[in-house]
Amino acid sequence: MPLEAYPIREALRRASRNRQNLPQPREGGAVAKTHDLLCNPSFKISKAAHIFTVGSCFARHVEAALGEFGFTLPALKIPAEALGLVGKDTGALNKYTPPSITNEIRWAFEDSPVAPIERALIPFGDGYWDGQLHVRAHELPDYETALKRRLAVNAAYRALATCDVAIITFGLVETWRDLETGLYLNETPPRGLMRSDRFELVLLSFQDCLDEARYTLNKLFEINADANVIVTVSPVSLGATFSSDPLIVRNSYSKSVLRAMVEHLRQEFPRIDYYPSYERIMYADRRTAFEQDEVHVTASIVNHTMVSMLEAYLDTDITEFTEGAGRLWWKAVFERDGEKALALYRAHTKRVQKRLRKFPALKAEFDMLVGGDSYEMEPAE
Repeated sequence: MPLEAYPIREALRRASRNRQNLPQPREGGAVAKTHDLLCNPSFKISKAAHIFTVGSCFARHVEAALGEFGFTLPALKIPAEALGLVGKDTGALNKYTPPSITNEIRWAFEDSPVAPIERALIPFGDGYWDGQLHVRAHELPDYETALKRRLAVNAAYRALATCDVAIITFGLVETWRDLETGLYLNETPPRGLMRSDRFELVLLSFQDCLDEARYTLNKLFEINADANVIVTVSPVSLGATFSSDPLIVRNSYSKSVLRAMVEHLRQEFPRIDYYPSYERIMYADRRTAFEQDEVHVTASIVNHTMVSMLEAYLDTDITEFTEGAGRLWWKAVFERDGEKALALYRAHTKRVQKRLRKFPALKAEFDMLVGGDSYEMEPAE
C-alpha cells in the first residue's frame, strides 16, 4: 500500500507550490555549507515550554542549544551525583536505537518491560555495567551506585507525561541483545563480557524499528494526549561495525531504515513533525559538516541546524531570547553574514565573548569575516 497517492491535479498543485522541488545546483562549483530546507511546523513552541529530548548523541546537541535559550529540559535535571558525571556532561544518556528508547519508557510507566529494571545491571569485574547507558567500562560503580544511577535516569522519562514537546532522535540499527534477559542493549558490551555467549549481534529490520517507534509514540500520546512531537534522524555515523560489510555500507542501511521508518510514522501519526536535520547536514559540504573522524558532526553546523529549527518553531521572534544571543551570532558567522554577526556582537558583547574564548577557531573565523580591528575584546572576568 503506497504512503501517498494524489490525483494528477493535486500533484501538480503541490509541485507548483513547492519552492524546493528541484535539485539545488552548486554556486561557482562550491558545495553548500548547509541546506535551508523548508519546514512547515504544525505547532509552535512557547518560551515556557518543557521539552523532553531523547536519542543519540545528536540529541545532546539539541539539549545544549535548547538549554542556552532557557528552555526547561528534564534530562538536565538528573542529579549529577547520581550519574557520576562532571558538570552537564549528559553523554551517558545517549540512546542509539529504537529498542533502547522503548526499554526506558516501559520501565518508567511499568508497561510490561522485557525484564525488571535491575536486570539491566550486568556484573563485570569489580562493578556493574549498565547496558542501557553510554558509560566507560573502566569506570563501573558498585551495585548500589549503579542501581541509584539507573533509577535516576529512568525517573527522568516520567517527564514525558507532563512535557509540552518531545524531540526524539533516532540513531542506529546495529545493536546487541542480552540473551539472558531478552533486553536489547544500548551499546556494545565491554570486551571482557564478550568472551561469553550471553550476547548476540542484531541488525534490526525496518519492521523491528517501526514496531518499537510505534510503541514509543502510542505510549507517549496515551500518557500525554496534548504533547507535540518532533522526530529527527541523527546524521552522526555508526562509529564501528561488527558485520562483514564496510562501515559506510552498514551505516547507509542504518540511516535508510530509520529515515523510511520516520516517513511511515508521519503518515500514521499526523500530530508528529519531521525536522530534516539529517538532510540539512548529510547533503552539505562535509568539510564544514563533519569532524575529521568522519563520524561526528561539527558544532557549527549543529548550532546552525538547531537555531534554524527554533526560528521555525518559536511562537515569538527568536531575538527575544537574549539567552541564546551567542548562538544567533554563531549562526551569522557560519552564514558569513559579517554585518549581522558584528551587530550581534555589539548588542550582546559578554555572551559572544564567552563563546569566542571557548572556541579559538571560531574567533579566528570571526576575525577573518569582520576584521580583528573592528571590535575589542574585554578583559576576562
